Amino acid sequence: MKRLIALLLLVTPLLAQKSVVQTDDLYIENMIKSYARLVSVYHVYGGFQDSAVTISITKDQWSMVTNAGNNLWSSTGYDGFNVVGDTMIFQHAGTYFGIVSLVFEGNQGNEYEYRMYNVTQSKVEGFAQGQTGRGTGSYSSISQPIYFSNISIGDKVIMQVTNKSGSNSAILKFGAFYAMYLHE
Repeated sequence: MKRLIALLLLVTPLLAQKSVVQTDDLYIENMIKSYARLVSVYHVYGGFQDSAVTISITKDQWSMVTNAGNNLWSSTGYDGFNVVGDTMIFQHAGTYFGIVSLVFEGNQGNEYEYRMYNVTQSKVEGFAQGQTGRGTGSYSSISQPIYFSNISIGDKVIMQVTNKSGSNSAILKFGAFYAMYLHE
């Protein structure tokens, strides 16, 4: 018995330094892991590459970032989302965050703006990001943090673009996005 007590006295400080907490099926050590079931956070990831899709734009009017078949954005991994017709559809309510990046060609000196738009709730999600076109053969890019607040089940979100300088199109080259659940 004395050996067991001595061993516990030696091991206890080592365990305390690792800040370990264990409940029925949850083990926490600087991250959450579950032994009883696979834990997944609602998430979506996807994009496109090597594209030459042209988006026709009327000055100061928003156009959906899509192609003729509405299948520009592909989703390569998801849980709790659907991506249909270049539309992100949420299957669970809550607040989500992520990032979207896009590479495009646009008329030199034209001011292009991109935003995420919740079609279901008729509202902009987060903030728009802008970039000036550099002309044919020269790429411009945006990297936009995205924050979706007060999402309801079934909400549909799309990406939109406008040109603040004129009715000149944008040619999409590359794009990527991810979003994940933050909280209710």
